[in-house]
Amino acid sequence: MSSIISPQNPTEVLLIGGGFMANAHREAINQSGLLRIVGGTFSSDPKKSHKIAEKFGVKGYGTVGEMFDAERKKKVPQIVAILSPNSEHYLHFIQAVAAYANPQIPLGIQCEKPLCTDLKRAKHICDVVEDQQIPFVLTHSYSRLSMMVQAGDLVAKGVLGDLIDWNENYIQGWMLPEDMAVWRLNSEKAGPSCVLGDLGTHARYVLEQMIPNGKLKSVSALLRRIHGRELENYATVQGLLEMPNKELIPGTITVSNVSAGYPNGLSFAIRGTKGSLEYGLKDPEKLLLLRDTGPNMEYVRDPNRKFEVRSPGEVPDTHFYREIDGKRYASMLSPAAIEAEWLPGEHPGGNYLRSKSNLYLGLLQMLDAKVQGKPIPQLGLPNHQSGRRGVAFVEAALKSDKLRLRNRNAYVLVQE
Repeated sequence: MSSIISPQNPTEVLLIGGGFMANAHREAINQSGLLRIVGGTFSSDPKKSHKIAEKFGVKGYGTVGEMFDAERKKKVPQIVAILSPNSEHYLHFIQAVAAYANPQIPLGIQCEKPLCTDLKRAKHICDVVEDQQIPFVLTHSYSRLSMMVQAGDLVAKGVLGDLIDWNENYIQGWMLPEDMAVWRLNSEKAGPSCVLGDLGTHARYVLEQMIPNGKLKSVSALLRRIHGRELENYATVQGLLEMPNKELIPGTITVSNVSAGYPNGLSFAIRGTKGSLEYGLKDPEKLLLLRDTGPNMEYVRDPNRKFEVRSPGEVPDTHFYREIDGKRYASMLSPAAIEAEWLPGEHPGGNYLRSKSNLYLGLLQMLDAKVQGKPIPQLGLPNHQSGRRGVAFVEAALKSDKLRLRNRNAYVLVQE
């Protein structure tokens, strides 16, 4: 079968879920230029689902089963986006896989984080994805911002030297009102966790992306339930990251959705013996490299910033070497960071949507490879295994907090 990547005939996408997420994914898909939404189940209320579909200008369905029964008859490759409440992710994944399995129709799946609500189901999803070679991407929306990619590439290049410590903050305030009533605060919909499943898994993946050769070995957590909520809405988690040489690098993840004045405060710092990195969404176009020897450096998003060099020796260790059309270049930005962009510098273009759209474009490449019978490329995107590790992180943090309340050793191994 020929390639399905075509702006003249965009690949079809089906959405499961509504609200803010449906709107955000819709905008990101429209930005891609290579995908189009053709239908969806946008609410558990069939009338509401049809009404939202009419607003979007697509086919609406009353139930997920009804949608799959109709759409699989087309026998064309499709992407299914699972944007439903956390407790429904596993069920909708299983339904999608079953619907497209007989006869086998190429299917790609994009799933919002967390992957699901418990480790047993997470491992089963991973087994199914790998057994059936399903193109799968987990929606960690900021993971494909170019400066996020750049930070991970600098760490992997050894620019920071030996790592000393790390810390992340993902602070929001939108759930602060005492009369707030959303499904994320309901364990039947959200699962056993609120802010850890929502923001904590994001932070866990950022750590994985920034320090890819480290493994989160153990955690010690303190959770709070502001306004007496059923589920936690604040958490600070101390973690030990195990490196390949068995050295443990300490760090802290703090997440909150009840901190006044914070709309979306994601930031991180990674400190080493040769340099340290700082980044935050308050200025998402820039990444700061701090050094004792040599000047500090500010990396700025710009896919066109490069200069020609005549020998590899002219490339500073803070830059990236590449070859284009037989010419040697050095660029402040890594090739992967440049590939994450399509806009010139100082054209923000909606960082959240741009990164989310990049995830869809990556999934489309994976699905296209499967359609053509080629090996599925992973492209460094968050996937099913990233989701499994996120669920393991949440379970370990919840267990740690319970042990702490019993005055016992609060460090818990992360059972990935």
